[in-house]
Order: sequence, then structure tokens, then C-alpha cells
Amino acid sequence: MTGRYHEPTANRPLRFHLREETVPDKSITLDEWVLSELLPHETRGNKNWSNFKRHFCAQGVSFRAPISTDVRHILSALLAPKAVVLSDIDKDFEKDVVRAQQRSAEERQRRLQKAPKIPQTSIVEVSVLQRNPDVVAEVLFRAKGICGSCKNPAPFSRRKDGSPYLEVHHIQQLAHGGEDTLENAIALCPNCHRQKHFG
Repeated sequence: MTGRYHEPTANRPLRFHLREETVPDKSITLDEWVLSELLPHETRGNKNWSNFKRHFCAQGVSFRAPISTDVRHILSALLAPKAVVLSDIDKDFEKDVVRAQQRSAEERQRRLQKAPKIPQTSIVEVSVLQRNPDVVAEVLFRAKGICGSCKNPAPFSRRKDGSPYLEVHHIQQLAHGGEDTLENAIALCPNCHRQKHFG
């Protein structure tokens, strides 16, 4: 908003000047009738309007109220057709580390002098696989505190309950179509688990 003006002869005499200050990196076309089905039922507003208009319009010319959290989530989902998988973020960072290792020590020092001390924050929508907790519990129970790869006892105990610390690894990764089953899972010590993923 860059200012306001008064127009006494208009139905709504107080008006605002708007100017676009930022250009979004994504945009969507809102279909009034599709959104009407997705949005929570809104009872305020003209009964002849669509649910979409009752959510967003006051007298058909302006926003009724600040957009609620539920509505923001629906609109955000429409703006994010592709979810990000955390393992992909890790892989991208690993590639950046390899490139950094290939630079000379002098070049790394120059870059470190210019680098911000506080890391930037990125907001991503994450696709999370809903793992079966019974598979994890049973795999850990069957392991009896012994790593399924190196056959050594767990390297330490969990602070919360003193149980042996092992991690459940899916032999065929869930992200690649592996099943969340006892047959496809094994308990590993942290070192062996890392070796399975990165060794």
C-alpha cells in the first residue's frame, strides 16, 4: 500500500493505492469452483456467492479478513507441486562439500573470509514417509543390542531408557520403493548405518 485517497461520490469513499513491491517466484491461477471445494466451509458473506468468494471477498471488492492458517496451507500446497525429499538436500550439500575440497586452501580461506557467519534459512516443503513404528520396535528387539553388520554391541546406551543405541536401516530404501517390513529392515550401529548409505 502506498497511500490512500477519499472519493466522496463512490459507494466506498475511502480507497487505497496499491503497488507491487515484490515479484513472487511462483504464481498460480485460482479456479473459483475448485477452490470452493477445497476451502473450509465459510458461512459469512452473501449466500449466493461461491465458498471461494465468501472466504476472500467483502462486498466483492476486497479481502474480508487476514487469510487463516488453514487457507494458507491449502494455497501453499497449490504452490508446491513438487515436494522436496530431505535426502536430496543432503546429497546436494555433499556435492558442494566435494567442490569445496577441490579448491585450493588459499581459495577456501578467501571464501571463508567473505562468507556470512550466520547461515541462511530456507523453507522447504518436505515429503515424509510414514514409517511403521512396529517394524522399528521389532527390528530393535530382534537385534538384542548387536549390530546386524559388524556384529559388535551397540556403541552406547540411550540416555532416556538405557537401551542399546542402534538404528533401523531399510535394505532397499523406502524412497526407492523398498517395503517397510521386517524382511527389508536391519538394526545397525551408527557407523555401519553411515557406511551403508555413504561407503
